[in-house]
Amino acid sequence: FQPAAFEVRVGGKPVYAPAEPLEIPVEARYLFGEPLTQAQVVWQARATDQTIAPEGWENFRFGPGVSDWRLLPTEVSGGGVSRTETVQLTNGSALKITPDLPFNPVRPQPLAVEFRVEVTDLNQQTIAQVREMVRHSSDFYLGFRWSAGAETLLATREPLRFQVVAAGYAGQPWTNSVDVSARLQRVEWKSVA
Repeated sequence: FQPAAFEVRVGGKPVYAPAEPLEIPVEARYLFGEPLTQAQVVWQARATDQTIAPEGWENFRFGPGVSDWRLLPTEVSGGGVSRTETVQLTNGSALKITPDLPFNPVRPQPLAVEFRVEVTDLNQQTIAQVREMVRHSSDFYLGFRWSAGAETLLATREPLRFQVVAAGYAGQPWTNSVDVSARLQRVEWKSVA
């Protein structure tokens, strides 16, 4: 066992606003305070679609209106994106990493980002750090609920009533006017013998 000769600090914020660039500072210092001047840095950023559940809106469903993944078109399934790069730390200053992580182009929603960095010094000692964050795609998100519960769909001769709300990415009510259209689709499941 060899004790760590240096430490790695990964900055950044836990939540990024929609128009805010994703900037993640990385710093490596020896335990006595001097910055590493020659080191290899390998970073990886993995992002996957994340549904939003703002506090105070628990009775509303945000994100895709389809609850069964088999009904989603393949282009909106949210497979995620990953970026990896190797850079050299040479001048002892902190790195500022700005990974390009595009949103789902068909159905934009927040990204859950896992950022991992590995720093290897001249003695081949490697220290890794992981940081998780959320990058929002939109200023606001729409939430939906059936006024009388989802059981309304099973009733006959009853009007379908629902409510839609707009909540800011931080959960606050969205006060601007928003145009909304809704589509109800009937799905029939058939057994195959």
